[in-house]
Amino acid sequence: MSTFAIHQVIKGARNSYKVVKAITPQVFQAKVSGSNTFVAIKTPPKPPASLFDNEAKAYKFPSISTSPYIRKLIEEIEEPESRCLVLEWMDTTLWATRTEPVDSKLRIFKNVARSCLNGLLAFQDMGGAGPHCHADLNPNNILVSGFSSPSPIIKISDLGWTTSTTSQNGPGQVFSGWIQGPALRAPEVWRGADRSTAMDVWSVGVCLADWVATKAHFGPGGCRIETDMPVEISQAAWSIAKLHKILNAPLAGSLKDDFNIAWGIAEHVIQENYVLDRSFREQMEQIQMPSDYISFLEKVLTVNPDRRPSPAEALALPFLQE
Repeated sequence: MSTFAIHQVIKGARNSYKVVKAITPQVFQAKVSGSNTFVAIKTPPKPPASLFDNEAKAYKFPSISTSPYIRKLIEEIEEPESRCLVLEWMDTTLWATRTEPVDSKLRIFKNVARSCLNGLLAFQDMGGAGPHCHADLNPNNILVSGFSSPSPIIKISDLGWTTSTTSQNGPGQVFSGWIQGPALRAPEVWRGADRSTAMDVWSVGVCLADWVATKAHFGPGGCRIETDMPVEISQAAWSIAKLHKILNAPLAGSLKDDFNIAWGIAEHVIQENYVLDRSFREQMEQIQMPSDYISFLEKVLTVNPDRRPSPAEALALPFLQE
């Protein structure tokens, strides 16, 4: 584990970097020595540092390291006492801009959508290693620079969960348990499906919707049920029922064994109409989102992953061609 102090100088092969601010215990803002250029310094947590190691590995794929839609890795410093990733500095996260006026967010909506989908294209080949997925796309790791400028820059970051969709040996396969947070979890993941590109496309849709509406549409928020089961089961059941209600699309089919009980509870929640949330379209209309924007979101939030557009197909939709 590396830890840095304010004003400490970190020496890399390309440059030296003076730490100026701690963002989190593992992330720092630093200035390139002899310039006014800022960078982000990311350090590994206490062992095991699996996510950090996976992110470093992901950047070794040319499709990732050269993509203009993924935060650039400037260099990796591997000395044990100063091990870190030196990354491009971006102004803020997408989620941090959620309080901007809706009109301002709609102004860059298509830019954000295109950038995220183009970023996902970088995971499709990975230098002959087969398709991968980001597996953790959320509004806090979509980065923004120049929000109010004529041409804001949007990039994907935090690649620690990057995972092969076809091989058990790809980055990220060492992890177990659920992928995606419950508020961003794709319907097929609730049913036990493995990692996929379709899962990432779903995340793009949820990120855009939550950002513009300034709230999480899915997940356990507002849970109004109490059971004798662990709270995680109750929250999972509520999340499943809410997704069903908002999108008016039954989550039929077997669920991952861990959540068979949750599905049974969810069926009861649905039958008793405990979830009072309005439909997705009605919620987006409440914030005056134009109909064509809502239709685009409904397309990428198609419940059936086989019918959900791929990143390339979503980019080719007329809405993003305008």
